[in-house]
Amino acid sequence: TFELSGKDALLKKGRNTVELRGDTRILYSTDVEYTREPAQLIGSSNGITIARSYEKLEAKLSGNGYVFVPQNLLRVGILEPVTVGEYLLVTLNISAKDARYVMLSDAVPAGFKALESRALPLEGQRFEYPWEWSWNYWFSGLDIRDDRVDVYADRLSGTQTVQYILRAETPGKYTALPAQGFLMYEPSVNGRSSGATLTVRDRGQ
Repeated sequence: TFELSGKDALLKKGRNTVELRGDTRILYSTDVEYTREPAQLIGSSNGITIARSYEKLEAKLSGNGYVFVPQNLLRVGILEPVTVGEYLLVTLNISAKDARYVMLSDAVPAGFKALESRALPLEGQRFEYPWEWSWNYWFSGLDIRDDRVDVYADRLSGTQTVQYILRAETPGKYTALPAQGFLMYEPSVNGRSSGATLTVRDRGQ
């Protein structure tokens, strides 16, 4: 058994050829694994455009309790670290022209747990979901899963927005994979956001 990696002198950038020789029949299998740096995970648009942003939610005294206020997390093009137990508001803007049966999926970064936006009292309740009492909201359903957040829409025209909350739970540096959008019955119409790097610090750091 042997492995070749990008650090091996024998493996060059571009096309490579591996030749196996032996006196008897040779059985073999191959497997290719690779990763990309977050800076290489750039957005793309093939009929669907997705933009994603993160804001830190800070508690503010209001009456007899607290509300959470979104604060800019981006500083000089870099997302500032958050501490275990703190919350992020994730905003997804998705744009398309007269699209039908759209799926929007955003992977939950390792070290975080996803929650619905109504899980916290947000200032002004400006992120409350009206679909609870209305049949004409832009999407048909939103599923909060352990590894991703999925949004389904029967129709999408123009730009629409959806938000959810991330809770930082485990210290570390994590890659937020791009959010993906596509037509369920015509996946060649698709788009993705850029990737991002999220850092979680332990309490007291």
